[in-house]
Amino acid sequence: MGNRWDLGWCPVWDTGWQRCFRLTQNLLQDCGVLPVAAGKVIVQGEDLGRWVTAHRHGWEQLLPAQQWLLESVLGIEPRPGSRAAGTKDTRLR
Repeated sequence: MGNRWDLGWCPVWDTGWQRCFRLTQNLLQDCGVLPVAAGKVIVQGEDLGRWVTAHRHGWEQLLPAQQWLLESVLGIEPRPGSRAAGTKDTRLR
């Protein structure tokens, strides 16, 4: 890694979120499968299934940029039936 900067990281959210995002992105690129159940996929000590599930259920608490990254890069969407499902939140937080 050395001097490589993660251009997708935004200092508005914490490095733990970004770490799980990148681990999930790498897993998706390598295996082609998104983890969906807690406790099934642990990478470098991070439960990626729990992370994905938490964000699908807590979509409304995410910043619009985080929602965009999850949808556009990872293919994660809010859980069906949630207030956020089928709507786009364009408000700045």
